[in-house]
Parts: sequence; structure tokens; C-alpha cells
Amino acid sequence: RRAPAADSTLRALGLSRGDLEPPFDPATLDYLVQVPHSVATVTVRPLAVLERHHAQDVRITVAGEAVRSGGLSSEVPLTAGAETEVVISCTAQDGLSTTLYTVRYQRALA
Repeated sequence: RRAPAADSTLRALGLSRGDLEPPFDPATLDYLVQVPHSVATVTVRPLAVLERHHAQDVRITVAGEAVRSGGLSSEVPLTAGAETEVVISCTAQDGLSTTLYTVRYQRALA
């Protein structure tokens, strides 16, 4: 039996609206997304770097709520004219290694 993997990075991070700046890279932890005023909520789809059959052993949360690898988060409300920070936490199969990704959404005022 192999030791649990310690890789806590994401392979991809999908967004319902907007584009990550800079473009997603597993080693980049902070992102900015600008969305128009018409976007009141967003969802995030994190994908763990581990193979599918091991991905269920990875713990991912989006804004504090558990999300499976490849699954869609609940809707996160955005405040007009303000910045909303969404933290995605990925804990590796070993239960120790954790990587935090921060996506800062800026919703236009009008």
C-alpha cells in the first residue's frame, strides 16, 4: 500500500463568470476576477491534481463549504462596487498538506 499523497494543489479552477487574472496556474495562489454589475452570484469548480480514483481522498472547501473535486460550489453572493474574497482550500490525501487559493471578485457598481 502506497503512502497517502501530499499534493494539495489544484489542477484547474473553473468559474461560472469572469476570467482569472492571471490565468490559472497550480503554483499561483491569488487571483482577481472582474465581473459586470449584472453578475450577482458566482460558482466555482475546483479540480484536484490527483487522479480521479484518488480525488475523493482530497478535501476541498470553497468559502468554507465542502466541494468534491470537479464539483460545483454553492452560489457565492457578490456585493456591487465591492470586492468579495472567495478562499478555496485543498487538503491533500495525507490530511496534512493544505494549499489555499484566493479569488477576489470585483463586481462593478453599475
